[in-house]
Amino acid sequence: MPTILVEYPKERWRKVNLSKFLSKFDKLEVSAAVRVSEKDLDRVLSVLKRNNCKVVVTLEEIQERRVVEKILELCVQVRNRQVQPDEIGRFATKIVTETGLEKLEPLVRDILQLAIEFSEDQSFLTLNELEDEAREFLSTH
Repeated sequence: MPTILVEYPKERWRKVNLSKFLSKFDKLEVSAAVRVSEKDLDRVLSVLKRNNCKVVVTLEEIQERRVVEKILELCVQVRNRQVQPDEIGRFATKIVTETGLEKLEPLVRDILQLAIEFSEDQSFLTLNELEDEAREFLSTH
């Protein structure tokens, strides 16, 4: 079951309306909601576990990051002639089939579509654009 972290808007009337709407669902009592980089995740979870904290980790963003990292890795391998360009398209198609585009962040969707496009046209301009988009995503997430 997906977990949604919500920050209410500043306007009081909107906050009241949203609070009423969300009251229909199971509410989680949290002391803090934090964003943790993937490299720090294991250490943070270990500290929280040692201190008997209940933790909910939303995996969607972590999974999207791993997908983009894999696409960037495949781009480098294509440049080094270690894999064929259609390998990027197969990977992107597999992710789209398993996950569905509607469940992905728009930038990740764009990256997957570029990956499929590159595997079809094998243009280095598309490969450059794909790498740039992937690096941009990874630098902001």
